[in-house]
Amino acid sequence: MVQKRFKIEEIIPKLCKVEMYLFRGYALEDACRKTSVTERTYHHWCKENGYIELVNGKLGDELLE
Repeated sequence: MVQKRFKIEEIIPKLCKVEMYLFRGYALEDACRKTSVTERTYHHWCKENGYIELVNGKLGDELLE
């Protein structure tokens, strides 16, 4: 089975949508499900694109240090 490779033009809006759901108080699992992205893919895209991850409405550990 062939996997679809997303272009950067498709990734950024999906990341923004997940961030929007997280800001509204959704759990990461629910936000990813609503955006049709797995949590693993979300974390990979954030790391790959230098995106700051929000976890349950709070900034990631890298900003707290």
